[in-house]
Amino acid sequence: MHSLQKKRDGSVGAWRRLFIANEWNELQCVQPISMDALISIVVFILYVSDVDKLAKQNPHVSDEYDGEDSKILRVAVITIIYFPIGIGIWLGRTLFYNRFVADKLGSFEDLCSLANISILILTHKCHGYYIHGKNVYGYADVSMSIMQRRLNREEEGTVATRGLLPESDHQAFEINVPPKVFEKWNDSLLNKVDRRNFSSSDADSTAKAYEDLNRFFNRFMSHSFGEDLDFVVKETSFWANKLGLEAHHPKRATFYKDNYRGYTLSILWGHQVSLLLCAYSIFILVDWFHANWIAGAICAWACHKAFETAADYLSAKNLERKALIGQAFLL
Repeated sequence: MHSLQKKRDGSVGAWRRLFIANEWNELQCVQPISMDALISIVVFILYVSDVDKLAKQNPHVSDEYDGEDSKILRVAVITIIYFPIGIGIWLGRTLFYNRFVADKLGSFEDLCSLANISILILTHKCHGYYIHGKNVYGYADVSMSIMQRRLNREEEGTVATRGLLPESDHQAFEINVPPKVFEKWNDSLLNKVDRRNFSSSDADSTAKAYEDLNRFFNRFMSHSFGEDLDFVVKETSFWANKLGLEAHHPKRATFYKDNYRGYTLSILWGHQVSLLLCAYSIFILVDWFHANWIAGAICAWACHKAFETAADYLSAKNLERKALIGQAFLL
């Protein structure tokens, strides 16, 4: 995470950086499908409607005779209820809520531009994502009245665009960087502080490391290092992006336009399908041995909440180490 604005003394304003860090920390555990709503609706349908009779070996028996349940049919009943409801919640979030109520991902990208803060997310040693947050005016510390006038001008299209490229509003990119860029970032800059025991690191050395890191990325993004440390921007198709077929530049970092918000793969948002399948597996596993839909639903919900809690803690610790921000500043 780095700022594209500097003060006269060369330092970077702390408040905008801390604000964006906290917003990203909160976004890391946001999911498009609410597991609370999904589990509640599934249990409600199972016990309020007569759909549970479909799990009987003979669903057409009289009321005086209660047929035995089939384990396979119980799994089938859960499946035909669980996944359509999950898909329905996802479609409602994507097609309605994100468009007409609140788009958390889009709002975060806008916030990065307003705060003049860009974010670099490395999911692997030389691969990751970049959210371009350069303010179109070059600085962000202004009053609310000036901020509102700026937004009005952007809406009217009378100012420059927010994108990385001229005449473009595209802010999200998938990146591949050569090893020398990563080594410059990791060995020469971040190793100046003890990231494994961040709290014991000297505050001055930590601040100096961050300033050096910010200065390096500012120069890198402005093409100031020449061909040895430069980057190119390319378009990529949907299938090339999903199958990883992009042609990497052997010497330069390559920025691919992230049209599908692939950076969500670095947070829980991009792993919703896996989380959905995991909860489903726990649900049917418990029900298989205990023939109790309530027990299965409670176990699936509890395991999901435990995973969310662990992910929230670990993601905050990772942000603390990688962004050089003390945990005391993460709310």
